[in-house]
Amino acid sequence: MGGGNLEEEDYYHGLLPREDIPHLLINEGDFLVRSSATAPNQPRQVIISILVEKAGAIVRHVVVQQNAQGKFLTDANACFDSVPELIHFYLNYGEPILSTIPNAILKRAVTRAPWELRHETVIIENKIGEGEFGEVFSGKYKLPTGRMVDVAIKSAKTAETSKEKIKEMMKEARLMRNYEHPNVIRMYGVCVEHEPLLIVMELVDGGALDDFLKKNRVSVKDKIERLVAGGAWGLEYLHSKNCIHRDIAARNCLLTRTGIL
Repeated sequence: MGGGNLEEEDYYHGLLPREDIPHLLINEGDFLVRSSATAPNQPRQVIISILVEKAGAIVRHVVVQQNAQGKFLTDANACFDSVPELIHFYLNYGEPILSTIPNAILKRAVTRAPWELRHETVIIENKIGEGEFGEVFSGKYKLPTGRMVDVAIKSAKTAETSKEKIKEMMKEARLMRNYEHPNVIRMYGVCVEHEPLLIVMELVDGGALDDFLKKNRVSVKDKIERLVAGGAWGLEYLHSKNCIHRDIAARNCLLTRTGIL
C-alpha cells in the first residue's frame, strides 16, 4: 500500500472511486490519495488525484510507481521510501508531481469526508440478512461524539471486491448519504479505507411491512394513520430530492419496534 502507515494519513481515502472525487476537490491543487486497480485483473495501485483546473473541473489521476529497489515515485527525478514521504516532499516544495503536467502541484490535502468512516468505529455483530451486494449484519457505530448507536451494516461478500462492485456500492451510498427524514433510512457512511467494504445505516429492527401485515390484524384506521402515511411522507421527501424509488412494495418497507414506517 505504500508503507509509512499510509492508511493513517487523513488524506488517504482508501478504495474511493473516481466518481466521488469531484465532490471533494474544490480548488486547484486540492488532492487526495486513494487505491484502485488501473486495469482489469491487475493489482491495486496508489493513485494521487489532483484538481489541476478549476474552470474545467479537470482532475488528473497520477499513479504512484514502485521501482526495483522498492522506492516510490511519480516522476523519475525523485524517489522516496514511502508514499507519505513522497506527498510531504511535493506538498512542501511546490514541484509538480509529474513533469509532463506542470500544473499538477500539490497545495491542499483533502481529508476524509464525514461519511467516510473508519473501520475501527464499526463493530459487526449478528448476521440478519443477505442481499445482492453482500451480507447484512447488526452492529454498533461509534459517533464522532463517542456515543454508540445500533446500526445495520452491509458487507461485501468476497474478501477482495472488484472495481465494478465498489462502484455499485458507492453509487448506492452516494444516493443515500444526502437524505435525512424520519421515514427514510439514514445512512451514516461507508468504510472504504480497506476491505471488507461496509455501508453503515440506521438499524430498523421491527421487520418488513409484509411480514408484519401477515402476522398482525391491523385496522384500516391504523393502516392509514401509521403505515400508509409514513410511507407517503417518505416517498414525498424522496420525490422532493428528485429520487424515484421504482420498487415500492411492502417487502421494501421496514418498521421500527414502535411501529414507525
